[in-house]
Amino acid sequence: MEDYDCGLINDYGGGNVEWWRDYIKAEVTRANEWWRNQVIDGEQALETEIVKLEAELARLKKERAELARECLEQIVHWSWGPRTDDEIKLIAKLEALAKGV
Repeated sequence: MEDYDCGLINDYGGGNVEWWRDYIKAEVTRANEWWRNQVIDGEQALETEIVKLEAELARLKKERAELARECLEQIVHWSWGPRTDDEIKLIAKLEALAKGV
């Protein structure tokens, strides 16, 4: 992030130009530092939030796989006879979920 350059400050109007020049440049420098810190703080907050969200996503994927395995176990335990096409499709989907696909 580049600093704002207030450019040349002239003394055409007279008065204590050097004091005003120093004052304005000091204020611009403080403003640049303040905005730079806002950007850095914002980036750090976003990075922290991304880490939290990635951890939550991993937890949810693991939970989804565990639920799929439990469903498969129930289907196998409670089903008798030949499987219907719908059951075969459901089992295939649950197996994929259980593997984390």
